[in-house]
Amino acid sequence: MNSLPIVFMLSGSMVAALSLLALGLHVRQRQQRRLELTLTLHQLRLLRQLIAALQRHRGLSNGVLSGDSSLRAELAQTRQTVDQHMQQSLMLSTTQREAWDALLDHWSRLRQSGHLTPENNLTQHSLLIRNSLYLLEDIAVSADLTKEHPALHYVAALWRDLVPAAEWAGQARALGTGLAAQGNSTAEQRVRLRFLYQKIEQSTQRTFTLLQDHAHRFPESTLSGVNGCAQAVNGLLACIDRDLLQGTTPTIAAPAFFAQATKTIDQLFAVVDAALGQLERAHNITAQ
Repeated sequence: MNSLPIVFMLSGSMVAALSLLALGLHVRQRQQRRLELTLTLHQLRLLRQLIAALQRHRGLSNGVLSGDSSLRAELAQTRQTVDQHMQQSLMLSTTQREAWDALLDHWSRLRQSGHLTPENNLTQHSLLIRNSLYLLEDIAVSADLTKEHPALHYVAALWRDLVPAAEWAGQARALGTGLAAQGNSTAEQRVRLRFLYQKIEQSTQRTFTLLQDHAHRFPESTLSGVNGCAQAVNGLLACIDRDLLQGTTPTIAAPAFFAQATKTIDQLFAVVDAALGQLERAHNITAQ
């Protein structure tokens, strides 16, 4: 007769215990997700900085190898910056350790190479940067950073088009700086530069069009600096066409072209930085 209330009491205790267990599991899952997002965004910021520094090193080293010794001091400073970013990567607790270690190994061999030709220098830098871009995209896509935030779905276009556009611009900076330093260009070099011109133009136009459309649908997530970035891109394209593609003799000095291209690349990466900031705020994560 008295067993029925006891059964109900035990059932109630079990329900309460299961509820607490489910709540604890949910809390742990949220904590784990937050840790994963924090690490992901930290890696993306570090990769963005590393890629920009490697691109800068490529351009400066190509200018020096092509005959402009005025770039040596800036090259040495940039080499130290790359070293610092590579050292920071060693402190990451990441499932992408093998990929990070491969970048570090490649950089160690590249920075110790004392007799590279300009062509091989460009090739080795570009390969290292390409692998850095692959790692950045792998990390960004695998984390699915925007699934809880539809207003941030535009970010996928940045990995797909805008970051590669910065790399096309970086390649154009390196090649153009070398041509300006040596004071002449071949038809083959100008064909390569024209190809880079077209890739910059196409990839940025796609991104800017998408960002404009996104801003109309989600005004609260509009990125700052997009208009200034578009103007900088147009300025770089005009400079390439006017000063490097109109004949065999460049009409711009190597440091001046390097500075012009750097301004544009910095603007492109500033848009990426703004997007990373939006992701960090959306996930309530402090930038490291």
